Amino acid sequence: MGASGWLLYVVFAALLYYFWTKVRGVSYDGLIERAHEEHVAVHKVLHKHPEGGTFAEFQKWLGGRL
Repeated sequence: MGASGWLLYVVFAALLYYFWTKVRGVSYDGLIERAHEEHVAVHKVLHKHPEGGTFAEFQKWLGGRL
C-alpha cells in the first residue's frame, strides 16, 4: 500500500474522531432533534435573505445558532 492508502486511513480516522466528539453522550433522538433545529434555523435565514450573501454574512445572520 502506497502513501495514498495511509493518507486515506488517516483522513478516515480524523473523520471518525470528529464525529465521535460531536455525538459523545447524545442519544440518537438528541442527534435528530439537533439536526432538525439546525435545519429550521437555516431555512429561516434563507427565507429572510432570499438573495443570499457571503459566507461571513450567512454566519452573522445565523447568530451562532450552529
